[in-house]
Amino acid sequence: VLQGDPQPPELQRVALQNRLDLRAALARRDAAEAALRVELARQWPELTLSPGFAWDQGDRVWSLGLGLVLPPGGRNRAAIDAALAQREFQARRVEALQAAALARLDAARDALAAADALRH
Repeated sequence: VLQGDPQPPELQRVALQNRLDLRAALARRDAAEAALRVELARQWPELTLSPGFAWDQGDRVWSLGLGLVLPPGGRNRAAIDAALAQREFQARRVEALQAAALARLDAARDALAAADALRH
């Protein structure tokens, strides 16, 4: 590393943060994670309570509504498996982009070191 240049961990951080393709891949990975959470939540029954209050001819009337949504048959296993596979795919894509960015950084640093060695 040349005098005054950032240290390698700093170079790696900057190289990874300033790539739009990597940021987009991270966003897709986060979306896949959120989709998995939704599918996991859908495997349980959804119960909603709706309190109500009305004024009817001088009488106060309290009511309580109850709603129940049952999960799909099979506990939503197929959708969960698909969401898991998508999350894994997106995670591997992020790892591949990170590896490629770091390989390019190493190649550039090696080329710079070689040019510096030729200069001296």
